Amino acid sequence: MGLLAVGLPLLSVNALHHTTDDLQSAEHPFELPRRDFVVVNLDCIQQGVGGDDSWGAWPHPQYLVPCQETSYSFRLRPFDRRENPAQLARQRLP
Repeated sequence: MGLLAVGLPLLSVNALHHTTDDLQSAEHPFELPRRDFVVVNLDCIQQGVGGDDSWGAWPHPQYLVPCQETSYSFRLRPFDRRENPAQLARQRLP
């Protein structure tokens, strides 16, 4: 029925009907093409968007992602209708 993604320890996730290229090339939401698939992004962290002064400001220092080598882990696990994904996400790995 589904696919569970669990960060080890955390994970930033989004699922959209648009590709990254779609989002970067459209100037307005109505210009986004309709897609019949879902793009899932599993990221280590997301940086804040800033915009304190109407779009020109960078995010505050505590919301910046440092430019450094990093790594992260996550677990993917299929599940069926009989399983509770919230409970599965809390299980310890063997």
